[in-house]
Amino acid sequence: MSETATQKKHFRTHKWAFPVGLLIVLLAVIGLVFIIVSSVKGISKAFDNSKQLEEYNTLLRPVVMNDPATFDDVTLADKQQLTDIAIWSILSDELTPQKYEYTDDGMVIPAKDVEDKFHELFGSQTEASHSTIEGYGYTFTYDSDAENYTIPLTGIVPVYTPRVVDISKKGSAVILTVGLLAGNEWAQTADGDMIAPEPDKYLRVTLRTDKDGSDYISAIQGTDAPETVTTAEPLTVAEDATVLISTTAASEDKTTEESEKDESTKESTTASEEN
Repeated sequence: MSETATQKKHFRTHKWAFPVGLLIVLLAVIGLVFIIVSSVKGISKAFDNSKQLEEYNTLLRPVVMNDPATFDDVTLADKQQLTDIAIWSILSDELTPQKYEYTDDGMVIPAKDVEDKFHELFGSQTEASHSTIEGYGYTFTYDSDAENYTIPLTGIVPVYTPRVVDISKKGSAVILTVGLLAGNEWAQTADGDMIAPEPDKYLRVTLRTDKDGSDYISAIQGTDAPETVTTAEPLTVAEDATVLISTTAASEDKTTEESEKDESTKESTTASEEN
């Protein structure tokens, strides 16, 4: 039996793994990111440009999830890092059960698909660099002969989740100020509402227009926290969480007042005894 026939038989044998593997990829590989994204979407709905914010948050989710190194010019960026982002972006898309093949080692993504996503994200002026990628608790194994990547069915928690807090224009470029929310610092109320942490840091992401008219990421730079955050958290994000926070703050204020009152009473009593 030829090698090709053997491979086809192998894939037919594991055909049942397509839908099951897909569910594992979407639910396990991405980890908590979809729950977190739902909360970020809830935050965005309070603003007139909510649709645009939601689109940018979706675009940047795989970009910032592994705390990327910054760069002033995408053509000078770490190609392996950009390729890693392109693969995660594919995994974040809505995959159909028959989109890719599966082996015992995981899902197989052709290098050509990775290149297409790479150019979609980072423009046509730079090329993907194919090699095995070692990430935070995962490995994307590259097969240079078959020209594909094998994606293991493992779960991770994203290092960061993006929240776009400002959108501005400079000439033809779109400048996004993005807060990075630590993936392991999200809290949850008893009713299941997610409470977002304060951003650990901020990035300035520059989008430029490619020759085909599409936007691509041309730079990712560190920046300071904006003085005015245009996407301040509304009460509708997690009403229970807001109540909990407000109650805690009120309790702290009351405790402080009572403590000061007790201290004042104590001083008055001491002074009376001395007299």
